[in-house]
Amino acid sequence: MLARLPPYALAILSSYVHECCQLCGQTIEVKPKLDIGGVADHAPFCHIPVYHAPFYHAPLLCMYCHAQWAGRLPIFAMRDDGREIALYASAYYDVPLKQVMTAFKDKGDVSSLMVLYHLMRYVKRPQGVNADNAVLIPTPTTSSRLVERGFYPVLILTRYLSFLWQIPMWQGVARLDNVIHQRGLSRSDRLHNVKHDFYLADPLPTRHAILVDDVVTTGSTLLAMANAIWAEHSTAKIYAVCALHGREAIHLPILDE
Repeated sequence: MLARLPPYALAILSSYVHECCQLCGQTIEVKPKLDIGGVADHAPFCHIPVYHAPFYHAPLLCMYCHAQWAGRLPIFAMRDDGREIALYASAYYDVPLKQVMTAFKDKGDVSSLMVLYHLMRYVKRPQGVNADNAVLIPTPTTSSRLVERGFYPVLILTRYLSFLWQIPMWQGVARLDNVIHQRGLSRSDRLHNVKHDFYLADPLPTRHAILVDDVVTTGSTLLAMANAIWAEHSTAKIYAVCALHGREAIHLPILDE
């Protein structure tokens, strides 16, 4: 079954009613459809009735903030043991979006989520993936982390991306309850910390797997997930998508296309 509109669409409707940028607070005219690239790239799904709702097409950022942050990044490469995974990121993990992500992950701030929703609308989509041959896999959290935070940020973002792309979500990758969190660790420590944390609870149902995370720093978590999948499905084609990654001058290598 393809993804339905997630509950946080009510916040999108609220943004439509109040007509303000969710990042800078500037008043914007949201009633007409924003005529900029990105949403139109999802044309195959515009026939789904809910996509005709005017509030869905309303921008969540003003034109200035959109031009500053949305749809600007190249495709990055995550490499490990001779394998390469393309990483599609919405924007850089830099001011002010770094604070936006922190407010969402640590406080559940819905206005910050609306900023991330806007950015996710314009993330590049891997070529050739669709509802028949691919699944979106949210980076799994642990029971202790879920209790500590009270909600699952990556799952919320993945559900929205699933709705945008109309590709089903699959939660067949599980994670051991590692008490050491990735935040603040060096690259080598991150790689060692998560290397054996993931395993498949069920067989991968499709040939293509799209791993989703909120923030990617070194790529160690997603590489560990990919290796867990490849251990059971060596021919699987794996991609990665995240909301935020790196900075203008500090990021993973750019993919050679």
